[in-house]
Amino acid sequence: KLEDARIERLHELISANTGSHSLNFVVFEMTEKLKLHMPSRKQKVNITPELLTALEAESVYYKLN
Repeated sequence: KLEDARIERLHELISANTGSHSLNFVVFEMTEKLKLHMPSRKQKVNITPELLTALEAESVYYKLN
């Protein structure tokens, strides 16, 4: 669910973990069966156990490449 408060929490989380790894979002809309790929051009992230734990706490599904 894309709610303003959730987007803001994710923005803060990602900003606090700036690094050198590319960041891509894939948003699914289940009713219409849509899939939207959104690669970030500027924002990069540092993958840490703390970041992964926080993503799980926010129920964000992720994949590491």
